[in-house]
Amino acid sequence: MSNKERLVTPIGEVKWSNLDEARKFSENGKERGDAKYDITIVFAPDDPEWAEFIADMRARVEASPGPGNPIKADTDKDEDGKKVKNGKCAVTFKTGDTYKPSVFDVFGEKIDNALVGSGSKAKVNFTPSEYALSGGGVTLYLNAVGVTELVERSGTGTAESFGFGVKEKPEMDDGAEGGSPRSAEEDKALMDEIIRVIGGAGLTDDYENSAMPDSVVIDLWLEKGGSLTAFVLALSKQFSAEEPPVDKLPVEVLKADEKAPWE
Repeated sequence: MSNKERLVTPIGEVKWSNLDEARKFSENGKERGDAKYDITIVFAPDDPEWAEFIADMRARVEASPGPGNPIKADTDKDEDGKKVKNGKCAVTFKTGDTYKPSVFDVFGEKIDNALVGSGSKAKVNFTPSEYALSGGGVTLYLNAVGVTELVERSGTGTAESFGFGVKEKPEMDDGAEGGSPRSAEEDKALMDEIIRVIGGAGLTDDYENSAMPDSVVIDLWLEKGGSLTAFVLALSKQFSAEEPPVDKLPVEVLKADEKAPWE
């Protein structure tokens, strides 16, 4: 059998997923083996599509060096903590820590690997491969996961899902509607800087008392791609009829085609 095949399973239910970080197998508090990414899918053996999957795996195992079949009987725990078969099948897909599998939603967009929790519905892209050690058989290497119905893993919910009260976040005006995306302190700092540049360039003797445009106009100007120099030079025309001393400005030179938004 080729170990470069890329196959896709039918849709099954995610019983366990470890897709965000490669981890070692842990049992009774002890870790063993190499760190891996893995996902376990459970399904009903009488589902027509999964029945084909079972038949294909059986044929591959028969042609392999040993009896190791990746499909196992799924189990639950009873009241005494003992494992009991539940009539479903389970199959695990895994890969080493050097290849983090991609996870996609139904729209083909990548999603956060950590979100995929038990109960999610998903398909798995995998590569079957024979092995001879430990008795031999077939293993299934994990390539990617396509989530068709997401159930977020416990611990990745929203603040509300954990019982935290939340307030509606106030919307920031875009500047053109009369507000500023900056804080009052930041507005003042910017205005002080503009006043400093204008005053330092000798554009006006009474710049502190001049009719400066407010921060809304500044925001609009900067959002439209204008430089601070262009703003300062355009602004200076309101204070002086003379051509401003460009060489004294500690910023870029005004482009000939730049205009202030209020002109």
